[in-house]
Amino acid sequence: MDVWMYRSYKKLHKEWEKRIKKLEEKLAKNPNNKKWKRKLYRLKEREPNIPRVDKKQPIFFDIRIGKIDFSRNSKKFKVWAKISTLHKGERIDIPLQTYPYAEKHLRGWDIKSFQVIYNYRLKRWEVHVVAKKEKDIKIKNIAGVDLGIKRPAVISKVGEDNRVILIMKDEMKDGNRII
Repeated sequence: MDVWMYRSYKKLHKEWEKRIKKLEEKLAKNPNNKKWKRKLYRLKEREPNIPRVDKKQPIFFDIRIGKIDFSRNSKKFKVWAKISTLHKGERIDIPLQTYPYAEKHLRGWDIKSFQVIYNYRLKRWEVHVVAKKEKDIKIKNIAGVDLGIKRPAVISKVGEDNRVILIMKDEMKDGNRII
């Protein structure tokens, strides 16, 4: 369950409890008031429920509430998902079964967040990881595009052979550019 979902639920539940308490105090002063009895009954029926996440969108665990760790000690499980609980100093450690490709690439990358998803088709839990890795790239060619509103579109390419391509208005169809 998402931290924000649970905090929202707790806030909503506290407000609900305050409203119940107020109505019970009013009813204690005047126990024959049918209007307040009915209102109290209806309010008790609408108690906020703990949020559920099954068959809903997956929740991202960012670095504040969860992380992926690589274990050197364990032979069976090399990767663990560590998720913070809502209690201070407590967490849940979930062993993850991986494959060599994922282990090789995730070790050098900066893991930003992950999500735990139940795959209904395969009937199993999966962890999808969002990772970041900086890489040096050599730029070979650069192309700039100007999709002019009043004038024709211009594409200019800078590289081995510099060229400018003009798309004339008669090549455009109903104001949309064909590129």
